[in-house]
Amino acid sequence: MTKAMYDEINDVDFTEDHSALNKQYEETKFTNCKFGSTDLSNCNFLNCHFAQCDLSMANVSDATFQKVMFSACKLIGIRFESCLPFLFEVEFSDCQMNYATFYDMSLINTSFANSILEEVDFNKSVLTNCDFRRCVLTRANFGESILDGADFRQSKGLIADIRRTSMKGALIDDHVGKSLLQQVGLKFDD
Repeated sequence: MTKAMYDEINDVDFTEDHSALNKQYEETKFTNCKFGSTDLSNCNFLNCHFAQCDLSMANVSDATFQKVMFSACKLIGIRFESCLPFLFEVEFSDCQMNYATFYDMSLINTSFANSILEEVDFNKSVLTNCDFRRCVLTRANFGESILDGADFRQSKGLIADIRRTSMKGALIDDHVGKSLLQQVGLKFDD
């Protein structure tokens, strides 16, 4: 994503001050803001950056996220599949995203690097060329997803049913590859 000159919004608690919540944000950087359980439905975020923000359990139904970056944010339990899919483009770095859902979404080339993705639902999603390096993926659901070319190096907890999930060209560590291949009956001499 390209860098832009941002309007700055710092240290605002949107959970208490709903009047401060605009429906349209463009080229805005939110730093250390609280959106937890806030209704962001129908809000539009274009070329925005969220840094050290808490958006846990926010309602993002019919919200638009176009070229939005989340860094060091808490995004626990967000149902991203309820966002408008048209031009949906996000990037995550160093985020805590436990229990978030991306069910049946197209997330091609999305970065989740260095994030905690415990029990995240990626079921039936297209995750081609996604960056999952150094992520914690404990009990993340990749059922029937397309993970072709995805990078999982140095991640922990990756479990995928390779009989139901496409992983052509995915980058994984040796020990993970062995455990995935054992699902189809291969045995290894150590």
